[in-house]
Amino acid sequence: MPREPLWPKQPAKEEHLLRMWTPFHLRIDGKYKFLPRGVVFKTMQSLLRTLVMTLFPPYFKLCRGLRVYGRENLKKLSGGAVSVCNHVHYLDCVLLACNCRRRMMYFASLKSNFEIPVIRHLIKLLGALPLPETSGGMAAFNRAVAKALEKGALLQIYPEGVLYPYYQDGLRAFHKGAFYYACQNGVPVLPYVITFRPRRGWRCFCGTKPLIDLHILEPVWPEASLSRKEAQLELCARVKKNMEACLYEARKNIKDADIRV
Repeated sequence: MPREPLWPKQPAKEEHLLRMWTPFHLRIDGKYKFLPRGVVFKTMQSLLRTLVMTLFPPYFKLCRGLRVYGRENLKKLSGGAVSVCNHVHYLDCVLLACNCRRRMMYFASLKSNFEIPVIRHLIKLLGALPLPETSGGMAAFNRAVAKALEKGALLQIYPEGVLYPYYQDGLRAFHKGAFYYACQNGVPVLPYVITFRPRRGWRCFCGTKPLIDLHILEPVWPEASLSRKEAQLELCARVKKNMEACLYEARKNIKDADIRV
């Protein structure tokens, strides 16, 4: 009997598959505080991050069989960086935050996520930054990003744009935002790749979703000899090539394992 595909096929078009109730309206202009510094906010942020960093690693390890490769590549970062990852899991932002060596990680997020009851407050405390829709808001966003990177934080951007759960047939088209911020601020891009593998052994009896592997690749620096626009395109192509090679190798290893079984 043919095996059911482990992951879905290429989406017909880029669209958000997860839609939530957004009764609030958020206006992001030049006065919006992307990086609040108040004592109350910082205290609540610290408590929530500690809770997340305590609860989720055991969940990923025990329930989702998480394996992490390339942790040593995080040590090659001497300052801030823009991180990128294929957007294929509902909790991939939490997964990345738990695997960045305790660095502060900020996430570029859709404005609509900040219009969801309750969730809007949690994601802000966890480091999400809403993408503005006005020129004034974008200028403030850019200043906040530069400040965060200068302090050694990671800015996580999903270059594929939208979540497509468990998709593994390759990388979808990349948007250029992540590479713009890397070149604009003179910082490297740190690529993450999430791959999946079938459940085996005792884990077959405690769930149906595939297990997770997280690959942390080497940082990739912008090419200083190119113009800024050329550097963005070249950096994007180089990062995507490295991520595709990682994804291809992971798929190949799964097929080889199936043959041996």
